[in-house]
Formats: sequence, C-alpha cells, structure tokens
Amino acid sequence: MADVDTVRLIIADPRQYDRAVAEGDGASLQFPLPNAPIISGSVLAFIGAVPTVPAAIDEQLGLITFSAAPGDGIEVSVTYQWAILLDADIQAFLDLEGGNIKLAAAQALDTIASSEAMVQKRITLLDLTTDGPATANALRQHAKELRRQVEDEISATDAEGMIDIAEMVLPPFVGYPYWKARKELEEIPD
Repeated sequence: MADVDTVRLIIADPRQYDRAVAEGDGASLQFPLPNAPIISGSVLAFIGAVPTVPAAIDEQLGLITFSAAPGDGIEVSVTYQWAILLDADIQAFLDLEGGNIKLAAAQALDTIASSEAMVQKRITLLDLTTDGPATANALRQHAKELRRQVEDEISATDAEGMIDIAEMVLPPFVGYPYWKARKELEEIPD
C-alpha cells in the first residue's frame, strides 16, 4: 500500500465516488460538481449519451469546463472520485514530516480540523445540529494520539540500543597497580 493511501486510511478520507447530473442550456461551458477536490484522472463525462473529454478540470474547485456548450435541455452527467484532501496535499504532508506516515496523518487531521472549525461552526436548524468545533476537537485529539505513538516508537527504538547496566569484572592481578608491578619487575635481577 502506498504511503498516501495509508495516510488516507488513518485519517478516514477514502476516495469516494459521486455522480452529478445537470442540464445544458446551450450557452454554459462550465459545470460545478457538488464535491471537491476531485481525484486526478477519475472524471468520466457524458453529454447526452456521448462520452466527452472536458477541455479543463479544476480539481481543487470541482469545476468541469467543456470546449463547446451542451445544447439546451441536453443531459450532462459526470462521474468522478473525490476526497477531503488531494493526493498532492497528503504527499506534501509526508514530505514535510520526513516520510513518517503517522506524523503526516496528524498534520492532515490538524488541517481538516482547522477547516471544520472555520466552516461548520455550531449550527442548529430545526432538528439538525452541526458542531464544527466539537468535530475539530475530536480530529485534533486523534492527531495528538498519533504524535504520542510516534514519540513512544522513537523512545522504544532509542532504548533498544542502550545498555542498562554493565558489570565490570576484573581479574585479580589487574587490581594491582601497573606502575607498581612494573617497578617490582625492574628490580628483579636476571
């Protein structure tokens, strides 16, 4: 499994499939998709029943642009994959953290948490409540736990190469001072 996919697994950001359907008006070239960012290479577009290659795809914004406007009343359908973070974003976190998967995942979770806190806020509408700050807090706790695991792994690795206690056992003659023994040897006649 590639490192990017492993980070996705840890942060629970799998690639998800979606399908968007719109209707051409004879003038519009651009069609926004409901979810973004888009995973590179995952877009399949159809104008009517004809497979069509878009002229441009803005993966970050989820915007599809065709070279010619689909006719009035013609169905435009696009199937694609999306995720919270692009592969390039996750790779940037891996590069930033020296390839450490858990630290990269912690960075990704912190980034998602910041976004949740800013965008979601705490909203109640009828019987539905969203709590962005609580979600952000949970994500940050997960990031903190990943960092703690890395610290524990480093501590365990450092401890493996260490010697706890080394007992020094000397033969009895070594306890006798070398300089004294040498002097006594020099005084012995041949």
